[in-house]
Parts: sequence; C-alpha cells; structure tokens
Amino acid sequence: MCRILNWLFSRISRGCLAHKASPASKAAHPPGLLMVPAGVGALPESELARRIEAHARWLDSGGASGARADLRGEALRFSNLFMARLERADLSGADLRNANVQWANLSGANLEGAKLGDADLFQSNLSGANLRSVSAPGASFFLSDLQGAGLIGADLTGADLRGTKLQRADLTGAGLTGVTLEEAEIAGATIDRSRLTPAQAAVAAPAARPPRLSAGELEEIVRAHHEWIESGTKRGRRAELGGHDLEGADLAGAYLRRAALPGADLSRANLEKTDFQGGELAGVDLGGANLAGGWLLGADLRNAILDGANLEGAMLRAAKLQGASLVNARLTRCNLQGAHLDGADFTGADLTGADLARATYEGVKGPDAEGPGPKPPVS
Repeated sequence: MCRILNWLFSRISRGCLAHKASPASKAAHPPGLLMVPAGVGALPESELARRIEAHARWLDSGGASGARADLRGEALRFSNLFMARLERADLSGADLRNANVQWANLSGANLEGAKLGDADLFQSNLSGANLRSVSAPGASFFLSDLQGAGLIGADLTGADLRGTKLQRADLTGAGLTGVTLEEAEIAGATIDRSRLTPAQAAVAAPAARPPRLSAGELEEIVRAHHEWIESGTKRGRRAELGGHDLEGADLAGAYLRRAALPGADLSRANLEKTDFQGGELAGVDLGGANLAGGWLLGADLRNAILDGANLEGAMLRAAKLQGASLVNARLTRCNLQGAHLDGADFTGADLTGADLARATYEGVKGPDAEGPGPKPPVS
C-alpha cells in the first residue's frame, strides 16, 4: 500500500496521473453524475436504483429478502453505478460502455460477455468476478482489485490497468495490446508473458511472496489472532497472511475465524478441524490439504484451489466457492447448505452424503456422472 501511495503521489506531483475518464465525465459533472446522451436507450435510472437497492437487501439478509440483481443483457451504457453494491450480481452480456463504475463492489459478480468499452472502474472491487470474454477496450481499471478474477479471452485493448491487483487472475488468451500495467501486481496471475511488450513487463510489479514463517512465528500469529477474536478486537492482532507460503503447515485445530489469507499457499497443509469461519480465503491454494472436520461457515473461498483436498465432514454452509476448483476433492458428509458454488469445478469429486440444500450452482462443472453422491445440475 505504501508503495502504491508513494507512486501515486509522485505521479500527482508531476501532474501526469489523471486516470482515464469516459467522454461524458469530461464535462462539468462530478463523479456519479454522468449525463446520458439522448437515444442511448439505457435502463431507466429509477429502475436501476430500485434493483441495486433490492440487491443490497438480498445481500444483507442472506437472501431472505430483496432480490439478486439480474441485469443480464441490460442496456446500461453511460449508467451511474458509482459505489454500487453489486456483489454476486448477474451482469452477463450487459452493455456497460462508458458507464461510471467507480468504487463499485462487483466481487464475485458475473460479467461474462459484458461490454465495458471506455467504462470507468476506478478503484472498483472485481475480486473473484467472472469477466470471461468481456469487451473492454479503453476501459479504466486504475487501482482496481481484480484478484482471482477470470479474464479468459477478454479484450483489454488499450485498457488502463495501472496499480491493479491481479494476483491469481486468469488472463489466458486476453488481448493486451496497448494495455498500461505500471505498478500492477501480477504475482500468481495466469498470463502469457510472451504477449507482453518489454515495456509492459518492465513496469508490472510481480510482488515477491513474503518470507516463509517459522513454526514459532506461525504459532504466535495464531495465538495473537485468538486473543483478537476473544477480546472483540481490543487486544491481540488479526492474522493477515495473504500471499504467504504456508505449504505443508500444521495448523490442525487452529482458531483462525475471520483471518485474512487471500492468495496464500496452504497446499498439503494439515488443517483438520481448523476454524476458518468468515475467513478471507479467496484464491488460496489448498490443493491436497487436509480440511476434514474443518469449520468454514461463510468463508470466502472464491477461485480457491481445492484439488484433491480432504473436506470430509467439513462445515461449508453459506461459503463462497464461486469459481473454485475442487477436482477430485473428497466432500463426503460435507455441509454445503446455502453455499455459493457457481462456476465451481467438481470433476471427479466425491459428494457422498453431502448436503447441498439451498446451494446455488449455476455453471458448475462435474462431478462425473458415474461418480458417487448427489449431483448438482451440470451446465
């Protein structure tokens, strides 16, 4: 963060960092007040506001009230989505060209095939979002969070990706001609570097993974985190282990409720009966890990890698597993009630005795038809 701020203020002081604005925002209108040209045919502002408000109620109530925003294929060109809460909303195929999407929360949203040309997404949250095949020439993602996002086949020609967080994002086949990547963090991103120009590769920031913690250091972090939770955050400190190398670590039975571990490597770790309730685990690598009897109620596991993991008897109720890979995972007797499984890959997974009541699984892959256990609908 300090590195970004130092870079940001140095650029401002030289007067050369004005982030890209849509044509409408160049007029004398503050952010969020873009003028819609006549004849564009956008969804009426009042209707858009109504759907966003209903979606916020749906989020806050856990689906008990309100309604998930369904904006599939909607004409939203030049629309105002400034600071909108649209986590997990469906905007697939929507026309968002020239829209003001600054500071919006679109984490886990489905934007597959959407049109984002010249849209302004300054500091928006698109972590874990599905941006497959989006058309975003000239769009500004300046300082946005794209961690774990799927950008497969996206057209990003001339897009502004300065300062973006792209850790574990998938840019396979993405068009990157003319993209600005100054200070973008691309560690762990799936990106064909042969498609980058030497200038693009030179300015991107593949942030180094933090040094590996000793067993004693890890034990102290867990102890301080337990104190932080038990004291209502008044004492101790939160465990913030994002991006850390914890491969093979023994954290069995650890109390890591609400810990932050996005992008961490916990492959082959012993996490039996570990408490990750409400934890931030987006993009984490849990391949081959032992999570038997683990408590992951409401945990954020979007785009996590759980291939070959043992989740027997684990509590994953209301967990966010959109885009996660659970190939050959063992999920016997796993509680997945109300879990968000959209776009997850269960190929070869064992779901014998798993409880999938009220789970959502749009676009889920697998399990194999001949495999054991209940079968979510397969796209």
